[in-house]
Amino acid sequence: PLSTFPGIEKFKGRYLHSRDYKDSRDFTDKRVIVVGIGNSGSDLAVEISQAAKQVFLSTRRGAWIFNRVGDHGYPLDIVFTTRMKTFLKDLLSVSMVNDFVEKQLNARFNHSHYGLKPKHRVFDQHPTVNDDLPNRIISGRVRVKPNIQEFTETSAIFEDGTREDIDAVVFATGYRFSWLNKLPPQYDMEADIKQKKEAMAKR
Repeated sequence: PLSTFPGIEKFKGRYLHSRDYKDSRDFTDKRVIVVGIGNSGSDLAVEISQAAKQVFLSTRRGAWIFNRVGDHGYPLDIVFTTRMKTFLKDLLSVSMVNDFVEKQLNARFNHSHYGLKPKHRVFDQHPTVNDDLPNRIISGRVRVKPNIQEFTETSAIFEDGTREDIDAVVFATGYRFSWLNKLPPQYDMEADIKQKKEAMAKR
């Protein structure tokens, strides 16, 4: 729930969930935080940065960023699903496969230099696929920030102690507006987590 973000109820700017997002022009010349670095969050940060004065991309744990276009111009899924790579993946340890892929991703751009390198290994989480995010970060249109500690009436204070004045917040995370949705029963949530972890381990 949004109660995870102390002070959001006193924030005087606009805030919305990504599912309610319509058009980047709604954020023209605004200072905007996008919360969450999954596929939705990174896509929104890139798109909104075309109109906004400044976009801040807030992430709790960073992300490994894949390009849609892989080696020699082939789509990413074709590059990763060759017979040879499937054979090698089955032959090598998970750690070795992670090492190899992380090295390739960092060859494109060093995730540490962009403030994106996560603590988790590349195949431990659902991948984030975005071609434009590194370009937006290096140009300064998108600035990567840590998790939000709290909101004031006009700004956000981040866990590293920095503060940014903002006009709008877009939540592109699993958080839902608490007055619209209730959490499912704990048993259902734990079963869903278990199923997703098992599916990810198989992949």
